[in-house]
Amino acid sequence: MRRPPSRVPRLAPGRLIPCPTTASSFNLRSDTFAEPFRESIPTPAYLLAADQATPGMRNLASGVPDQGLDLFADNVNFELIGKTEAHFRDRAREVLQKVRTAEDVPGHRARRGDLPDGYRVELKELGG
Repeated sequence: MRRPPSRVPRLAPGRLIPCPTTASSFNLRSDTFAEPFRESIPTPAYLLAADQATPGMRNLASGVPDQGLDLFADNVNFELIGKTEAHFRDRAREVLQKVRTAEDVPGHRARRGDLPDGYRVELKELGG
């Protein structure tokens, strides 16, 4: 089967070519690549992580270009994410408990101005 023409427009020499976006892309799975899903939530591209590239997933991935869609390697480093989460876990729990306690007073989720200034500083520091 012939691949559909590229959706990237041809530009005059010296002009920049737009970079494809992964902003609304989905992880490639049999359910996200199924026609009903693609019709309900259009996406320009799919992501496939190297550690998920089993023979079955590679077979599924081979059909992505046939649909005129882009396929990107998802290079998320789960080991690094896990280490980062572990580093901040205890501190995040402490701050979250303070916020939940403060939310008990008005009886709803904290809104702008509901939290004491010190809590907002802690949240900002935790979030980087």
